[in-house]
Amino acid sequence: MRLTFLSSNCNISFIQNEWQAYAHSDRVGHVNVFTDNPVQWSFGDNRAKFKIYNYQSGDSSSPAFSWADFFLWLWLFAGEYFRNWILYRKVRSAVILLREIRNEIKRANTVAAIASEDTDIFYSYWASNEALLLAILRKKGLRTPAITRLHAYDIYEETQRNGRIPFRWFIYKNLDRLYPISMDGKNYLTRKYSEQAGKVHVSYLGTKSTGVLPPPMQNGVLRVISCGRVTSHKRHIDNFRLLNKIPNAEWWHVGDGEELEDLKRIVEKDAQIKVQLLGNLTQPELYNLYATTPFTCFLSLSSTEGIPVSMMEAISMGIPVVSTDVGGCREIVTDATGILLKENYSASDFAASMEKIQSETYQSVTARERIRNFWNTAFNADTNYSKWIEELINIKQRIK
Repeated sequence: MRLTFLSSNCNISFIQNEWQAYAHSDRVGHVNVFTDNPVQWSFGDNRAKFKIYNYQSGDSSSPAFSWADFFLWLWLFAGEYFRNWILYRKVRSAVILLREIRNEIKRANTVAAIASEDTDIFYSYWASNEALLLAILRKKGLRTPAITRLHAYDIYEETQRNGRIPFRWFIYKNLDRLYPISMDGKNYLTRKYSEQAGKVHVSYLGTKSTGVLPPPMQNGVLRVISCGRVTSHKRHIDNFRLLNKIPNAEWWHVGDGEELEDLKRIVEKDAQIKVQLLGNLTQPELYNLYATTPFTCFLSLSSTEGIPVSMMEAISMGIPVVSTDVGGCREIVTDATGILLKENYSASDFAASMEKIQSETYQSVTARERIRNFWNTAFNADTNYSKWIEELINIKQRIK
């Protein structure tokens, strides 16, 4: 099987986990990768299977913009504008839309010129610009199967500005398969776009594990860790403010983001507990932290999620999770692995969850082994990406 993979950024641990499965599979011949950023490899073996193209809109190597492209450009603009006009009421927004469509048509031409003759499946990792690019290729007559994964921001329209995500109407109609990473995502798509329900199939992501259980908690400390970009919908400032009311608490956070500086100022001004803002860590660094530092739980108070890979990493080390019940989180946070909070939880709900998570139900060696066993059954990268490769091969055989 020959695969063409598209993602604006490939330097993400869960993408590289998937790539390792391709590298080690004798059923994957080669992988063309189209991306906007230089690739920073997290593994060293079988890289020869991957050919990296850093495409840029307007690249001099792109085929000429034809009259057919011009009419497709105007047709796509009209279709998007009249369906989602609320996003483009300002002239500047409409001009940006025209520019973005033109850029994706040009990038589609570049991808087709380079990869169309040696690709069995075109695959976008996100249902965003790259998925639009593939839908454009299909509209222009590409016969090779084209698919996309969907995560959270590219599924749940209510979480976006004005409750709309551009080009859903065009992407979902023209791609052959849609693969949300959660059952909740599938249910959302099949309810909202019932005419495309037959295209929608769940495909879970997965993580690696060190096989090590961290040391047990001691001395009555509530040591909580979170991991992710510091943004408004992740609500990490709430993490701090709620934990700051618990005398025996510590909060450790891995990741940066646009609200990190605001968070640092709040912590510096108000902290009554120990806080460790660690910034970005590589996956080996994160696993080493988990293996050497006892944590009571992993915490996520997000207002929207798919199924966070950061939770998969935590439960692979036997660490229980306290999470808001949003997106697909209930598919990973069960009675066996942690505690779910209402999306609009109260301070007393949070305090009760912190007290409960410190019990033997979640802190005993038996409990930690149970949590890791759940990960091994549901979110082991070796298992899930082997199934994914089989799915890709089935697509190649069924869609001609």
